[in-house]
Amino acid sequence: MALTKDRKTPYREGIEQDFPVKGLTKIYAGSLVCVSGAGGFAIPAADAAGNIFVGVALEQVDNSAGGDGDKKVKVRRTGVFEFNASSITQAMVGDIMYIVDDETFDETSPGNSVFCGRLVKYESATRGWIDISLAVPVALAAGGALTITDAGGFFPVHTVEDALQKLGQDSQSAQYLIRPSLLRLESGAAIPAYNAGVADGYVQLANKNMGLQWNTSATPGDIMAQFLIPPDLDDAKDLVVHLQGGIVKAGAGEVDSPVFTIEAYFDVPGAAPGADNDCGGESAEFSAAVGANLQEKTLTIAAADVPAAPAVLTLVLHPKDGELGTDDFLLSGLWLEGSRKLLAA
Repeated sequence: MALTKDRKTPYREGIEQDFPVKGLTKIYAGSLVCVSGAGGFAIPAADAAGNIFVGVALEQVDNSAGGDGDKKVKVRRTGVFEFNASSITQAMVGDIMYIVDDETFDETSPGNSVFCGRLVKYESATRGWIDISLAVPVALAAGGALTITDAGGFFPVHTVEDALQKLGQDSQSAQYLIRPSLLRLESGAAIPAYNAGVADGYVQLANKNMGLQWNTSATPGDIMAQFLIPPDLDDAKDLVVHLQGGIVKAGAGEVDSPVFTIEAYFDVPGAAPGADNDCGGESAEFSAAVGANLQEKTLTIAAADVPAAPAVLTLVLHPKDGELGTDDFLLSGLWLEGSRKLLAA
């Protein structure tokens, strides 16, 4: 309850602090110390998920035969200390350092970014002095005490680290859809209206949805689709072509089960027009067994064939020759799916 009179509050400098030691653990005097993410007991510093750096041990404590918290270790939480380093240089003075083990630090995290201070004096490539004064409060905050308000309720948890992880995951989501910027006949002419038995083209279904319909033919005509590759597309990942469509029956039931033949060509600055080799292929099969229902099929363009932006992708596609001899085919959707990358500038 709130105070109604003065309070005599215990006080300490906080330079030294006792921490209960994890069971079956031995901590050496002069070593770097963490508390574990699971339980919060003192352990020898290590690069492990959830570990939080708390300081330098002032004494040896052997709790190797005890349980969690049976013994305590006194830790100094501020000051400048000399420790081993993995590989540092004079130019790194002032840089953040990370835990490697209980007597070693490095400017590069081995994997879990357990912050232990800043390099303030370089002795050699494998030895230096670190100031832990800033590291302890920052490490404790990074362990979960630093929170965000999140008034909009966008994050399931409210620590800064968890929010950053979600933002990073969302920004690189595989659900990155790219739609065609241009559609044309292979001749370059505009796509006409569909005319049964005469011309492939756009059609409106039952005065509702729009699609692109091919007439039955042994050699269906080609459609060109152009896509502008955005600067944040991750060219180290596969690019997937998606087709949504269905078979339009000519008789009592659907007969044909075509795949799509898809040619794929990239244009990039510095290359001659039309210099790229075809990196397309065939989609999965649109099955007559599904009936008139729409189906989604894909073709994967391997990451090795995907250039960095700026680039333009042209697809040339049609139902495979010899596979649309009875029915028509309706294409209701065409898009690319890729992964984002974080841009440095």
